[in-house]
Amino acid sequence: LSFMLMSMLHLMIGNVQGGAIDLVVFGILGGEKTHWWWTLALGAVYAPLYYYAFRFVIKRMNVETPGRESEEQETTAQTVSADDRTKTIISGLGGEGNIEDVDCCFTRLRVRVKDMKEVVDQTLMTTGANGVNRVSEHDVQVIYGPQVEKIANEVKTALGVA
Repeated sequence: LSFMLMSMLHLMIGNVQGGAIDLVVFGILGGEKTHWWWTLALGAVYAPLYYYAFRFVIKRMNVETPGRESEEQETTAQTVSADDRTKTIISGLGGEGNIEDVDCCFTRLRVRVKDMKEVVDQTLMTTGANGVNRVSEHDVQVIYGPQVEKIANEVKTALGVA
């Protein structure tokens, strides 16, 4: 509809994106023949139209937008205290007897386990992990981010291998 109106009003600005630079270069600097002032009139009509239309759809259909995420996600992400984190990580990996090796890279705690069935993803997620990646039959990576080196050292100390 907006392109049709622009054509009917003989509004000829924009080359690629139709942004502010195109308005200045191809519209205002092009002189009266471009009819650039109609851009301001159409903008005054379309801005509130878009705003209220999207606002209606977002609220009516409860669309999740940044800052409007569901509360369900927040409640499932309950994290354990820092003191219990190491114990919970070891427990989530199947206990001390299931852990063969612990190492880390930039963002991941890399663990070699004896039995992958003993690894409980949900338990690991309560320790602040961003995700759990089962790489192979015996290798699992728990994604923590930049603080992973500290976490790896705590786990190694608790296991007595540091």
